[in-house]
Amino acid sequence: MKQLLPTLLLAATFLLSTTTVSAQNGPLRLVVTSGADTRDVNPGDAVCDDGSGDCTLRAAVDEANANGGEVIIVLPGRLPGGNVGTYTLSRVAPNVAANTYEDNNAYGDLDLTGMFSSLWIQGTGTPGPTITSSPNDRILDVGSGKQVKLTRVAITGGTAKAGDNGSSTNPDATNGGNGGGLRIGDGANVTIDQAAFTGNFTQSGGNGATPASSIPRVTGGDAGNGGDGGAIYIGTGANVTINRTTIAGNGTGDAGSAGSGQGQNADGGAGGDGGNGGGIYNKGTLTVTNSTIFNNTLGGGKNGGPGVNGGAQGAAGLGGSGGGIANAQDTGSGVTDQGSASLTNSIVAGNSSGQSPASTPEPGPDLFDASNGSTFGLSSNNLIGNNDGVTNLTGSLVGTAANVIDAVITGINSGSDFAVPAAVIGSGSPAINAGTSTTSNNYDARGYERPFGGAADIGAYEANSRPITTTLKLVEIDVNSSQSDDEFVEIKNTGNFAAQMDDHVLVGFGSDGTSCVAFNLYGELQPGELFTVGESAIMNKNHNITLDATSATCGGGDNLFADDNGAVALYNGGTANIGTGFAAGSKSAEREDVIVYDNTNNVRGGTPASGRMDLCGAFGLGSGCAASDPGDGASIQVDAGGNVYTGTPSPGVNNNGQALPVELVTFGAQATASDEITLTWTTLTERQNAGFAVERLVDGNWEELTWIAGAGDSETATDYRHVLRRQAAGIHTFRLQQEDYDGTRTASDAVSVRLTGTGSVGLSPNPTSNASVLTLELPTAEARLTVSLLDAFGRQLYTVHDGAMDAGLRTLDLDLSAYSAGLYYVKIQQRDEVSVQALQRH
Repeated sequence: MKQLLPTLLLAATFLLSTTTVSAQNGPLRLVVTSGADTRDVNPGDAVCDDGSGDCTLRAAVDEANANGGEVIIVLPGRLPGGNVGTYTLSRVAPNVAANTYEDNNAYGDLDLTGMFSSLWIQGTGTPGPTITSSPNDRILDVGSGKQVKLTRVAITGGTAKAGDNGSSTNPDATNGGNGGGLRIGDGANVTIDQAAFTGNFTQSGGNGATPASSIPRVTGGDAGNGGDGGAIYIGTGANVTINRTTIAGNGTGDAGSAGSGQGQNADGGAGGDGGNGGGIYNKGTLTVTNSTIFNNTLGGGKNGGPGVNGGAQGAAGLGGSGGGIANAQDTGSGVTDQGSASLTNSIVAGNSSGQSPASTPEPGPDLFDASNGSTFGLSSNNLIGNNDGVTNLTGSLVGTAANVIDAVITGINSGSDFAVPAAVIGSGSPAINAGTSTTSNNYDARGYERPFGGAADIGAYEANSRPITTTLKLVEIDVNSSQSDDEFVEIKNTGNFAAQMDDHVLVGFGSDGTSCVAFNLYGELQPGELFTVGESAIMNKNHNITLDATSATCGGGDNLFADDNGAVALYNGGTANIGTGFAAGSKSAEREDVIVYDNTNNVRGGTPASGRMDLCGAFGLGSGCAASDPGDGASIQVDAGGNVYTGTPSPGVNNNGQALPVELVTFGAQATASDEITLTWTTLTERQNAGFAVERLVDGNWEELTWIAGAGDSETATDYRHVLRRQAAGIHTFRLQQEDYDGTRTASDAVSVRLTGTGSVGLSPNPTSNASVLTLELPTAEARLTVSLLDAFGRQLYTVHDGAMDAGLRTLDLDLSAYSAGLYYVKIQQRDEVSVQALQRH
């Protein structure tokens, strides 16, 4: 049993909201609570509010666009109050033709184009949420250079704008808009995992017109092309990763019709091309793993317009190519191979090419590029139904036009236990047991185990499998504190998979054994991480204690667990059970964990006081299971062995027991160069400590990077340091697994750091005494810094320095003598980069 108390090194702007921010030491976390399509009333205040107290999806995007840091939008699969989580984008501008397609998030699609450094739209729950559109517009538009992550979400019903027709004075038409479901701007970085894109379309190009006799031009107007990328359009230079995703039943638009000539020897206009990339049109770098791209269609080309008075008919257009994936070929001046893609463990089958004016299909029913397949990089373990010239498909099942491989996909199904809709493979599919298992492939798009009973299946669906299981434990509660702002309940994911909090309900019981409060939870909890439900002033909370609560007879307001005696229990069942049928001892099959409490010290290990119900016995926990909470500021804590005790409240910190074989007092991750991360940690004492496994979070799973030997037995402070070089830009999350001589392991809290490519600023020592000298090391000579001291609630106490500093080492004195011991933050702003580091004052 161990007590791991890390001091977190922060790499995101410090932001605080009393209603929607989760933890004050992490990204801005906005929980969507309404399916309405309304805007935020005050973007930039770190509070998602449409003016009626609701956080809508569009309002959350407004807030993200106005925020300069990292943002997570939690999008529940079932909204507070039990409403199904379908989010319809219904805002239409008063002038539909002119304004609905603006790029400021006011109407139509959601424009992810603002100030955020990264944005994660985190769909949660089973089933996850669906985003659809009512007007003619796509669903999501990612701005150039933006960093966006989309998980556990279904995108359906998006329709990109049709091309505009030509006129007699301006005969040429325009092309249809690109990206029916999602348009990704140039240079963006986008990750998509456990998603579904179905029923999204681009529209046709506009029609060319016959010129008016009053203008010099006599050639007929050229037709517009159909839009590219029925489901997803990827811009030039973008980097896109797609995993565990179904892309099916999408399509691109037809070409528009060309105009006829006017006057002597007047040629007709050129016919338009059908849209390319029925599933994906790619001008960037694309990586597809464990996904299924099926039954996507392409628009047809059109003949050229007729000539008049001896003029020639215009050139015919082409049908669309690349029914599944088309790597870009059209730059406006010829054919080129801008896009590149690699595929692993994925199905691309059953897609179709567009028709040419001669009614023959164009090449590339499933995959297409213009360079004899060379833009598809090394790929393996795929099933390609009808390949047409694409190479590098090593170790894959590859069909041809003469011998098409049928993936035996029986439909796009959804279910109450599916995270997102998935393309189901039948029992005779050659994809079964033909895939490969990777760390990013331990469950399928639905959230089912893989592999299961053999090798993994190819594609987004694992046949004959079962839902993944998660294990959640109550590890700390404060139910009857003497301070009104201390009430909280903390949950830990002790399993191996990310847990959907939406699939759980937290219930409070009074001394009579009946439930007096119940509410659903929202968000995703990674293995080893904590989830804190607390009052508005609680640090490190993920969820407001009153969000979606039913009844409050345990207490009132925030104090929902105010009874002197009672219990808190966690059930796996979600919102369907909220407020109904809970009593001590009931629903034992669904109950994951329970803690019984009493505010008197004589109950633990003894007999319940006269007149009080034996909640321990009612929950089947045996006598003496209660922990006392006498209202003196202590909290009830549970160690890794299930032992219950009281201690100092510490939400957001793992409390793994009172025995201290290893006392870890700091653990931090810092960017020490543009591509380098330094991990540091300090122990005060060690007993039988074999060492530490350093782990990184990759696609929701912890992967071990290295092993650092421990000191064994030590009564003095021991410092550890590990440097990771040549790391990619982005957010990196780490934890330690401390291991005893007997093999017992205990995980630390996770810490995160973001590499931006601009260098870093160092801060030491930490922890510090009341009057400490902090050393700041600058990465460049031109750096301008603003360094501020913040209190534990994010309020600025004073600015330490503002101005230019030379390269090299400089020291700044932070005088903390006027402040009590506790947690503070040092906010460092360098150019447009902002980081916040925790500072512990002794």
